[in-house]
Amino acid sequence: MSDTITIIGLGPMGQAMARAFVDAGHPVTVWNRTRSRADGLTGVTVADSVEGALAAGDIIVLSLTHYDAMYDILGPYRSRLMGKTLVNLSSDTPDRTREAAEWARAQGASFVTGGVMVPAPMIGTDSAYVY
Repeated sequence: MSDTITIIGLGPMGQAMARAFVDAGHPVTVWNRTRSRADGLTGVTVADSVEGALAAGDIIVLSLTHYDAMYDILGPYRSRLMGKTLVNLSSDTPDRTREAAEWARAQGASFVTGGVMVPAPMIGTDSAYVY
């Protein structure tokens, strides 16, 4: 199992998560449709393709606007999802989340969903935690 974390989607939240994982000592590979979104991220490997991003790690964090983006991006690479853990932080309805989990399982992947409860600048900081 690779210890590299792959992040797909580099809006403000994806960028902040990449920085936090790097700061915590994790190897991180990133991919975004617009490659320049990785500009300014230090300590990451920028994948040239979705396929390369998926090959880099077993934990794939998806920081996308909605589940349709997940299907658009990952759909052509279904065969590359076997054994991966998809951590989808997109917002959608419970029914859509259940459908996405079933889709992931059909590809041989595990599926975890969640939400980020702080603004991007607080990710990875002490301010992100309730004590």
